[in-house]
Amino acid sequence: MSTLKVFALVGSPRRGNTWRLVELFCTILTRFAGSLDYIIKRVDDFHIDFCDGCQRCIIEASKCHIEDDLDLVKGYIEKSDLFILASPVYLHNVSAQLKKFLDRTASWCHRPPFLGKYSVVVATTAGSGLLEVLKFLRGIVTSWGMICLAEIGAIMPTDEFLDKEKVETMLENVAIRIIRIVRREAKPRITAEDIVNFKHWKFKILEASQYLPHDYEYWRTNKLLDREYYYVEDIVEIPHEEIEKAKRIESQYDEYWKIIGKIYESGGIYINM
Repeated sequence: MSTLKVFALVGSPRRGNTWRLVELFCTILTRFAGSLDYIIKRVDDFHIDFCDGCQRCIIEASKCHIEDDLDLVKGYIEKSDLFILASPVYLHNVSAQLKKFLDRTASWCHRPPFLGKYSVVVATTAGSGLLEVLKFLRGIVTSWGMICLAEIGAIMPTDEFLDKEKVETMLENVAIRIIRIVRREAKPRITAEDIVNFKHWKFKILEASQYLPHDYEYWRTNKLLDREYYYVEDIVEIPHEEIEKAKRIESQYDEYWKIIGKIYESGGIYINM
């Protein structure tokens, strides 16, 4: 079998708990993969500048005018069979380092460049915010067109795992499942949240086709406008219960869209007192 290539991007400013968890998981993946090469980098290992909000990458579909290492990071992702996106939890959100990088990838959400790329999201926290950050990270990689195979999180009040033996056992089970999926021996499961995320972007692309013709053409060319999800069911497993759950989640957005409509009617301003 060919060597599996894994690239992990860690949003931590240091080689702390998030790095430890990612490194442990990569080590465990190596045990079951037969042949695997992994690279772990921090966002701070690259020169990434702040997005200046010019929107040319979206409106004109042009290459970002900022000259830094964004394309270098993209190259690492493109060459990998499995991409890992990781962050510590800072105030119920990702780190500032990772957010700076993610802001530069807005066009990747509009025109997802990684259709079918396998991914895993990872987060660590000393206490709270773990599930919120994992959900956010999953939404990012699926918006890029990736297939998210797992969310891995750890509560670590100190620099040690609460029970490393249990952690390793659980990570081994995840690793075995992921290796089978990457080897095309099993299908990944799509969640209701993944479906809702896709429909959100599809709705935006259709509604803004006049203003974002490059986005519309990209989705049309890749046959995304004809689908209920990024991939057909011979590639992923879309359980019926997740489809039904997605419908319930979408119904909860009805009130949200009513509020958005009222904001437009009010000249685009929103006030809550």
